[in-house]
Amino acid sequence: HTILVWFLRFNFLTLGVLFIILSLIFELPVRGIQGYALNASQAWRIIYLAVMCTLYAQSAQLIGQQFTTANQSAIILSLEAIFGVLFSVIFGTEKLSIILGVGFAVVFIAILISELNIDPKKLLKKRAKVYDKSSGSKGDENGES
Repeated sequence: HTILVWFLRFNFLTLGVLFIILSLIFELPVRGIQGYALNASQAWRIIYLAVMCTLYAQSAQLIGQQFTTANQSAIILSLEAIFGVLFSVIFGTEKLSIILGVGFAVVFIAILISELNIDPKKLLKKRAKVYDKSSGSKGDENGES
């Protein structure tokens, strides 16, 4: 666990410093540096997000990955976007729309294809053969018998 702890410390320290610098460069408020003044409530919210949503979540993820297979970890991490959309709709922060549904379906299908080792070319080829049989023509899509 020592290597894991040092990795997390280095990772968060590096990212924290980088994001502060980039924030000061690219997100400078119109009113100047005074726009960065935080009250105590805002500071506590930022600290909570940094500790619970970043530090704790990343630590739990890395520790949990030690007890699962690589495939299980990949599936769980791939489903992060799916769960994000699902919970944002359930909790009412996003409205269900066609674009959101299509995006959800595309990501979900991509995860299934990549994780279940489905070859889309073979799948489409099989469908073409089934179609040819049902239409009464002989041979596959290449004209072979």
